[in-house]
Amino acid sequence: MKKMLALLLVFSLLPVFGAFAAGKPDSYASAYQRHNDITTAMLDTYNALTEAHNEGLEYDDPDSLTMVLFLPFISLDMAFTASLDENADAATALAVFVIFGVTDATFTRQAPHDYLITYTNQDELLVEMHCEFSPASGALRFSQFTDGILKQFQEFVPLDGNRYAFQNKHQRALVTYEDGHLIDFVYSGIAQSLFGDGETAYDMERDGIYQDVSGLDEAWVMERDDIQLVIQLDGSALTVEGVDFLGIEREVVISR
Repeated sequence: MKKMLALLLVFSLLPVFGAFAAGKPDSYASAYQRHNDITTAMLDTYNALTEAHNEGLEYDDPDSLTMVLFLPFISLDMAFTASLDENADAATALAVFVIFGVTDATFTRQAPHDYLITYTNQDELLVEMHCEFSPASGALRFSQFTDGILKQFQEFVPLDGNRYAFQNKHQRALVTYEDGHLIDFVYSGIAQSLFGDGETAYDMERDGIYQDVSGLDEAWVMERDDIQLVIQLDGSALTVEGVDFLGIEREVVISR
């Protein structure tokens, strides 16, 4: 609950970017905003369809999706970096950290569109947030290390045809999003995709898509054999297949 309240506060402090901006993102901040717009649309669409479907069903009904947890590519820590761009100075970049009582945060522009934020956490360990943006592709990569160990990463890559690829340690998705509207998506989540660090499933160096976008198709989303949740949205239906929070297998198709 504390983390959720913190997340709401962070989002309330972020700049308002306004309506959907067509074209490729031109900064880390605009790439973050596109990432947030799309994942919010995925979550809102899923919630609207499943809430209507779940009405009148008990949680243990075979057709119920109440206990299926879908949190696509959400990162509280990444939200702290939402305003970074080439005009950002230390005061701007670290404003949210200061509000949360972090007194030793530092901001470094390592190269154009390449930023590093560091601070010491409550366990007296060094936290490093590396924020990268590619002007050539419009791609974003956020990675966070604690005491030199990678804790999380988020990659977001615009593709041709209004398609976007997403990846973190435990999730992948391919999404079509056009003129501010969600068209379709295919999503997969593997074991430990929601809670705790667990073992790294996708390795940022080995499996990274920030610099190599080859082969980013539905087969890429589905390539692992330990996937526990698959969600697909197309023009006619939302399909949910996998294991819910209680360990129960679910397979439900909801017409749109």
